[in-house]
Amino acid sequence: MSGQQFGSEDVSTEIPNQSSSAEGVLNLEPNAFMKWLPHRHNKGIPKPTYEPGLSTKVKYPMSNYVSNHRLSESNKSFVNQLSTVAIPNSVQEALTDPRWKTTMNEEMKSL
Repeated sequence: MSGQQFGSEDVSTEIPNQSSSAEGVLNLEPNAFMKWLPHRHNKGIPKPTYEPGLSTKVKYPMSNYVSNHRLSESNKSFVNQLSTVAIPNSVQEALTDPRWKTTMNEEMKSL
């Protein structure tokens, strides 16, 4: 291993002997390999956890892969109604829609 080269410097695999002080072991300089690590471009940038326009940015929309041409007219109607349901983003938004308000009241009664 000690004959292998990274860049222009030799990498040493020496193990410090027991009699060396702790200061000498703790103050080691980074070896040549550490100088060649690639730069992290995403450091400090958190991944977004919420995108308000996510429905408009669907990468693979179902309509590209699923067709309803073999469904009966009643099933086509049902599938189309499911596609038009708007899911609220907050309780305040849900309370403005009478259908969601009724649904929430029914859910609370069942508890």
